[in-house]
Amino acid sequence: LRRLFSLPRRPGRFLFEGREVGRHEGLHQYTIGQRKGLHVALGCPAYIRTIDPETGDIEVVTDPAKLLARAFFVSDLVLPGGLPARAGVQIRYRGTPVPAAIEAAPGGALVTPEKPLRAVTPGQAAVFYDGRVLLGGGVIGEVIHAD
Repeated sequence: LRRLFSLPRRPGRFLFEGREVGRHEGLHQYTIGQRKGLHVALGCPAYIRTIDPETGDIEVVTDPAKLLARAFFVSDLVLPGGLPARAGVQIRYRGTPVPAAIEAAPGGALVTPEKPLRAVTPGQAAVFYDGRVLLGGGVIGEVIHAD
């Protein structure tokens, strides 16, 4: 994509517990929850927890439990039937909808799944279901981590 659109690289830092532990050549190479291909030596596996497109910083953690989100905001909602109070929410193409509470929030909705979800990724889709019936969806924004 970078070559196709003549975009400059966006290098940045890998941060672990607030300190720099490595550098990278561009955010486009990484995703939330990724473990392989980071080339960060911490003595144990590292996982991407957050990506900051403004600074180019990528936060890594060694505890996979720190990837869990207890809630997240969804914007750009398309819900023809209105905002449901509860629905199944699916955050991955091959994922299974998880029961969640949904509350109106400024600019969208706050989604609180019954169980924390792993590696919820801003910019990706959240899709709402009532059983097998598609209710609508939106774009994941801010993530509220479980820790």
